[in-house]
Amino acid sequence: MRFLHEKELKNKPRINTNSSEVATINQIKEVIPAQAGIPVFFIIVLTLFFSNISFAQQNINDVFEKTLSYRGLIKEDFTFPINFEEPSPTNNSKLILPLVKDLMINPLKSEEVLNKISVNQQYEQEYDIAELINLFAFNDNRLVVRTGSILRTYSEIYNYLIKLLNFDYHYKNDRFKELGETSSNFLLANYQKILSDDEGGNSNDIFEFNRNRDSSWSLTKRIYDVLSIFDKERTLSQPAENLITIREIRNFFKGLDDLGKFKEFLEECKLENSYFKIVIGSFENETHKFDASEKIIMVIDFGGSDTYELNKNVKYILDLGGNDTYESDKDGCVASAFFDNSFIYDKSGDDKYIGKNFSVGAAICGMAGIIDEEGNDFYSGQTFTQGAGLFGVGFILDNNGNDIYNGISYSQGFSMTQGIGMLIDNKGNDSYLIDSRSLDVTRYSDHYISMNQGFSYGLRPFYAGGIGLLLDNEGNDIYNSDIFGQGSAYWYALGILMDKNGNDKYNGYQYSQGGGIHFAVGLLKDYNGTDFYSTNGVSQGCGHDVGFGMLHDVAGDDNYSAIGLSQGAGNANGIGVFIDENGSDGYLNRTPSNTRGYGNYRRDYGSLGVFLDASGTDFYSMPGQDSTVISGSTYGISDDYFLQNLQEPLTTNSQTQNSGNSLSPDLNKDYSQDELFIMAKTIEPMFAEYQKYGFNKLIRDSTNTARYILKYLGSSDHRDLLVLTNLVQKIGYSMAMVFKDEINKYLNGQNNLNRFELAYICGLIGFTRNAELKNELLQLTFDNSDRVISEAINALGKIDYDKNDTQFIEDVSIRFSEIVDVGTLNKGMLKNIAFAINNYYSQTNFNTLLNLAAYDYYGIRFNAADALKKYASDYYNDLSTGINSTNIVFVQQALLNGFQNLDDNLFMNFVNANKENLLLTDAMKITTAQIILLKSKSSSNPGFLNWGITLIKEIEASTNLKIR
Repeated sequence: MRFLHEKELKNKPRINTNSSEVATINQIKEVIPAQAGIPVFFIIVLTLFFSNISFAQQNINDVFEKTLSYRGLIKEDFTFPINFEEPSPTNNSKLILPLVKDLMINPLKSEEVLNKISVNQQYEQEYDIAELINLFAFNDNRLVVRTGSILRTYSEIYNYLIKLLNFDYHYKNDRFKELGETSSNFLLANYQKILSDDEGGNSNDIFEFNRNRDSSWSLTKRIYDVLSIFDKERTLSQPAENLITIREIRNFFKGLDDLGKFKEFLEECKLENSYFKIVIGSFENETHKFDASEKIIMVIDFGGSDTYELNKNVKYILDLGGNDTYESDKDGCVASAFFDNSFIYDKSGDDKYIGKNFSVGAAICGMAGIIDEEGNDFYSGQTFTQGAGLFGVGFILDNNGNDIYNGISYSQGFSMTQGIGMLIDNKGNDSYLIDSRSLDVTRYSDHYISMNQGFSYGLRPFYAGGIGLLLDNEGNDIYNSDIFGQGSAYWYALGILMDKNGNDKYNGYQYSQGGGIHFAVGLLKDYNGTDFYSTNGVSQGCGHDVGFGMLHDVAGDDNYSAIGLSQGAGNANGIGVFIDENGSDGYLNRTPSNTRGYGNYRRDYGSLGVFLDASGTDFYSMPGQDSTVISGSTYGISDDYFLQNLQEPLTTNSQTQNSGNSLSPDLNKDYSQDELFIMAKTIEPMFAEYQKYGFNKLIRDSTNTARYILKYLGSSDHRDLLVLTNLVQKIGYSMAMVFKDEINKYLNGQNNLNRFELAYICGLIGFTRNAELKNELLQLTFDNSDRVISEAINALGKIDYDKNDTQFIEDVSIRFSEIVDVGTLNKGMLKNIAFAINNYYSQTNFNTLLNLAAYDYYGIRFNAADALKKYASDYYNDLSTGINSTNIVFVQQALLNGFQNLDDNLFMNFVNANKENLLLTDAMKITTAQIILLKSKSSSNPGFLNWGITLIKEIEASTNLKIR
């Protein structure tokens, strides 16, 4: 649907509604401008100009809720029906942080979280960072952050430092003792392989490639399994406390008025024992060299432009002046923590922090950080760097200066499981750059993995991710990324990028700029400035595969460029939200059909996409959309509000082929089924010919393949299950017969199928549409697993059974009714019932649909509204009573949508008889107008067409709403 505001309507032709003339469908077409990609009958022209309304009377939340109401949505619809209590082999959220879980259930609470973060104008103190750890790790409910003590004398600070070093030494030893010698040695030898990008070993042999890949995954999981014994209370409470310790040390040095006297005092102290040594620097330029064999773990330097050559990780460096360089050509140095703590404090100067992997503010099972008070600084690292945490906290706090941050990947506010990564820059024009070296072989031959700038990543499908934050408070900044970045996240994780002020440039390619990817939440919020956003797609407020993505720009004249799946787009049951509050903005898209309020239909319910530009005179590459509401997508809404300035196949071409580098199988070789399956599941572009060959061979041998694939039902490798899904659409009958045999064995207690395997079989049966399993599916709705019941229901909604089998229809309908009447809270199951009911016409199901249409979750309600269309004529009186018996607008909308297939005259009679109650709200007026236009598409009734125009005129006369 498309609604125009008054300023666009001045030159539009009017329909003459004189009683002597009869409006025709061609006249309606004349006044409703056709839009590319939007059927003419889906276009309604509305003015939303209210002369007596100012924005001061409506905040952005009010406008957002009004926008939702145009699509028949409410805030409660924004949730994901995830069963956290019953993880599956392909979907486990183990060790999920409570805040991430909360936002997966209530995505719109994201704004509340962002407001908590932004309450401080500047994050200048370690105490502030400790409070963020409390919010991120414990959702404000667990950790009480102490304020610390005041250290006034030289002796107090000296004793404090010694106590700190003693604690750190014993802390690490205790943790390793807890792991045991075998696990400790395993971690020490392998932890740096966690982020290996060379999973396939660059082999051109498809089988060696897959062996290498599977081995890499297995090793990574084993590392996680070892680390997982340390829960967040152990790995994150202590870092927050350590930050207060660091604050006390830092405040002491900031308050020193005579550095020379303190230096003399320290030189007289005992600065060495059996396991640590403190080095005291001078006021001159020095080069500090540290070999791995030395036990130096602290340096205090009083001035000069110094160079630190770190061949080992010096745990604490306190430098009080000068243009300093901290560098290492080894991994795990330069503010790097592994089961301990590491910290660099630099008081002033233009400094350089140059590390390799696991460096420059990176921590595993501990805390590592850099605090730089002032100066134009340069931060460089390779992988897992610049504020990165895994089972721990890594951070950078830079308080002033025009800084440059450069990394390869997994950097700049990055986290993994039970980790928090933070990069906070308070002032200056900063550049956040990526060095493209880590090729994204799974998707592209010419794009690179970034995972930077407020990004978090979970180990799919076993372990949830953490929370990554990049917060820039002031300055004209540049953000550069490629694949994965800029306030995005992957697998039960949370990624946040917040920029408080300045004219900024955001450049990314995919899964970026507020992208929630595969069960994750990604948030980008820019508060002020004239900003430019550029991306290819699955970005700019896009939720993909049960992910929530949001881009919220508060103020400024901004420009947004994207190809597709962006600017408030939901894909594969994701939820995408885009909000631009103020300014005259520009929107450029190459494929506008899946941007700006787009939501598609997957897994038998919809994705949600919401686009809201709340004010300003805006430019669109697709003309005529300023001050316009467009609801051309069933599951999306695009609203360019009328106020003036207020001070898995993706169309984005997500998979490309390697040009000239594709490898081919040996056509003369007799490959085994195992080898053919490996080929079929290998999705890297260079093996495209292998993939095609293996898949086609499996299809040709359908009988043997159907039984062979049973071994993969419980696989945790999503590639295996993708092959099964694709195969079932080619050899569905053969697979259905094998499944029938296996299900009957299960029902008779003769096999060992677990609930995940059984549920997946049900899902595959749905793809086959084979009705020979109808009785088995119905029996499975009485299973003791909600997962199995839900998938069996879904399959029942897809099978192509004999519609004359009235007994089966009634049996299924009664079972659906029983499940709904029990009052289950499983939204996924209810969504599947609302979908499946469409396959079974009966009075029992009509009554069930009336109940489902009242649910405050769109996945249930929209499916029910669609199913009700079949019942409009036969159950006219009941449906009419249902609409009038409630004053809940979104329920009225759902039920009224059931009248889309109603006889024209009956629809007119109903509206006329119930006009006073029916058209009380703008939302219901728009819903009525939508139905009129939809019905006009197939109507040849001149009386109905003329009545529709007359009704719109009547609405115009009684409100400020004008309709064309």
